[in-house]
Amino acid sequence: MTSTEIAQIVTGIATLIVAVVLLFQLRKQNQQLNIQHKDTVGNVINQLNTRIENLDKLTISDPELNDLWIRGSRDWNNLKDDNERFRFRNLMRLYFQMAKDHFNLQKNGALPEDKVRNRIFPAALLNEKGKAYCFKQFFIGTFEYDEHKKIWFDVFLELWGEDLNKVEPIFYPPTKFE
Repeated sequence: MTSTEIAQIVTGIATLIVAVVLLFQLRKQNQQLNIQHKDTVGNVINQLNTRIENLDKLTISDPELNDLWIRGSRDWNNLKDDNERFRFRNLMRLYFQMAKDHFNLQKNGALPEDKVRNRIFPAALLNEKGKAYCFKQFFIGTFEYDEHKKIWFDVFLELWGEDLNKVEPIFYPPTKFE
């Protein structure tokens, strides 16, 4: 064997060793990225849960707001004036926005798809006459994804027997209620 051939064999072996080392480094980097992604998903879920808990605590700890939520949930007409309707609609909007945020995070790949929770949110927010009315009047035109809209509309149909696809959304200003 000539020195040129030996040099080529040594160069080939060195290249192979570098490729193997780079492969292991790439694998290690992917493992780190997976760990970071799981960490981020955990943080996002924790933030969503904290938002819900904070809103629940606010509603529960304030007797006036608690009473307003109960009366408005049962029937929109139980709300006495525009101030109460404004407060109730904003509470509904906050809960509804959290459900939309959860779905958006799934659509964007930040959270794994959760078909059960995607139905729990609308079932919880549409299960009483006042909340269903508020949703129908003020929120049916605010969906970013047709799939999410379909879930909510299907739950509404199951609970109330009305197809919201046949309802034209009306966009009310913040202080107009009818």
